[in-house]
Amino acid sequence: MPKFNRTATVEFSVFGTEQRITVSNLPYVWDSDETPHMDQQAVFDAIAFLREQGVTSGLGCLSVTTSPAPS
Repeated sequence: MPKFNRTATVEFSVFGTEQRITVSNLPYVWDSDETPHMDQQAVFDAIAFLREQGVTSGLGCLSVTTSPAPS
């Protein structure tokens, strides 16, 4: 299957707190051979992005919105 360029907005809760973190307009590539669900790939990539930013607390996914990347 081909790869698809997409954009995601993913909202997380931070375990043990009332805090929420939202990653907006995150570009990602969905490869249906690697990850069958495009939303799941968006969550994985958003978590990777937050880890790079130093967010190390437990995260729970609250919502995911994906769309084709702008051309």
